[in-house]
Amino acid sequence: MKSKSQEMNKQKRHKLEEIILLLREFDSANLNQESFCQQKQISVATLKPWCKKYGMMEVADAKRLKTLQKETAELKKMDADAWLR
Repeated sequence: MKSKSQEMNKQKRHKLEEIILLLREFDSANLNQESFCQQKQISVATLKPWCKKYGMMEVADAKRLKTLQKETAELKKMDADAWLR
């Protein structure tokens, strides 16, 4: 039998491409947020941050953003390591 915390960890993680495609679909749909989210089985609380973060991006832009975020994290780690020496 699974515990409640194990069940909560099974939340679906959407790929970046899926998020962008869902946002494009939402833009072209004639539905309000609640109806669209219900149809796609996501929460409004999930859709709003996606719109804010990836709103007008294309898939290539979002991939580039992820790459830059990863590079920035690596540089920050290298900087922190240098300061500790």
